[in-house]
Amino acid sequence: MKGATIRSGTESDVEAAIAVWISAGEARPGAAKRTPEQVAHVSASMRRADAVLLIAEEGDRCVGMGLAMQSRSDHGAGPPEPGIWFLSLIHVVPDRWGAGIGGRIAGELLSAGRAGGYELARLWTESDNDRAQRLYTRLGFLPTGYERMSDGGEPITQFEIRLGGHG
Repeated sequence: MKGATIRSGTESDVEAAIAVWISAGEARPGAAKRTPEQVAHVSASMRRADAVLLIAEEGDRCVGMGLAMQSRSDHGAGPPEPGIWFLSLIHVVPDRWGAGIGGRIAGELLSAGRAGGYELARLWTESDNDRAQRLYTRLGFLPTGYERMSDGGEPITQFEIRLGGHG
């Protein structure tokens, strides 16, 4: 099978990206079912003017998605944090886990952050998601030492990587 193609997402891709996010998130052992409120929040994030949505496709099937934007303080509710690029979501459908798609999406999002002049990229991932943490560590991310509970009630851990940029 030929590898996935990664491209910029549009409004017409939001539904497929949400489906990937749901299937990947709910496939993790012990994961909670996505709530309508979470779906609405993620959908709105994908439609933000400053968001970069990437779609990974194999043929006409959406197999992965990624989302990044300028970081905002107060867990996304506050003012912009200058120089910080936030990787909000990187998900791949479970039957394509391990195929390198998530790493390619993350790499493209990091490149977009560098191109935008951001100095640092941050993300949060579930504290027990070893697969995601291995991926981010391979890409050069380091844990910051910050942990908290997600909106869904799961413990999450923050990671960051220097991008370069100015200063």
